[in-house]
Amino acid sequence: MRRPLLLLALLAASGMPLAAESPAESCGQLRSQIGALPPGDADLLRRLAARNQECGFSSADFYKAAYGDRPPAREAERPRRSREHDEDDDD
Repeated sequence: MRRPLLLLALLAASGMPLAAESPAESCGQLRSQIGALPPGDADLLRRLAARNQECGFSSADFYKAAYGDRPPAREAERPRRSREHDEDDDD
């Protein structure tokens, strides 16, 4: 969960020059694109990061833009080690 936010923070730091190159979109236009575009659209995420200070997007906005309405699939859990002692243990 923290990795996407870290990635978005890095995009925000590096994406500032990109905002000057693209035509300015209003905060409302960007918000309307969050649910309309397919999740994980890198261009949208860059534009959100570039305009985050002035538009004040929440982490939920970034999450929805990155993953959509559904959370990402969890990694398969590792099997837990048994807490039982083996027969050859002394304890």
